[in-house]
Amino acid sequence: MMKRAILTLAALALLLGGVGQAKAGQLFDFTFTGSGVSVSGVLDATSNGDGTFTATSGSATVSEPNYTGPITLIPGSGNTPGNFFFYDNQLLPGQDPLITGGGLAFTTTASDPSQVNIFSNGPASPYTFADNFGVPVNPTPNDFGTAFIANGEFTLTAVPEPATLTLLGFGIAGLAGYGLRRRKQAVAA
Repeated sequence: MMKRAILTLAALALLLGGVGQAKAGQLFDFTFTGSGVSVSGVLDATSNGDGTFTATSGSATVSEPNYTGPITLIPGSGNTPGNFFFYDNQLLPGQDPLITGGGLAFTTTASDPSQVNIFSNGPASPYTFADNFGVPVNPTPNDFGTAFIANGEFTLTAVPEPATLTLLGFGIAGLAGYGLRRRKQAVAA
């Protein structure tokens, strides 16, 4: 009976492990906190195969003097619409810095093309938040026509996928069951 239960749990673990593998991306929670600004959100990213990731989609909530509300990741890399910021959406978990100098680019809505750029200033340096809320369209690339800019702290945390948490739960349940069985056998002897 115990052997059958172990085989069933192993088959279920393999099945759930496969479900986790089928997911294309890795989710990351992130925050930026600086003088007069706070941002928190989630990024979906694909692995670059070297421990780094490219953010492909994401959303956040920003609160700063010129705007409070939702923002959405601009996918890809290059210059943002209107040439306000250069970005590359690269994530470097476990490294210093956690994002590149190009950083992450976000936009508000299609009717309001205002943008946000959060980027690194290099190792052991503060990160920078810049936006262009209310600034006229800038025809010169990387001219940084910004309405608000602040240095601060950036955090990036990988979110465990549900299949991983399920496997962990089965492992803990299996160890608990094994411990109970050994205890019953010891009492019976």
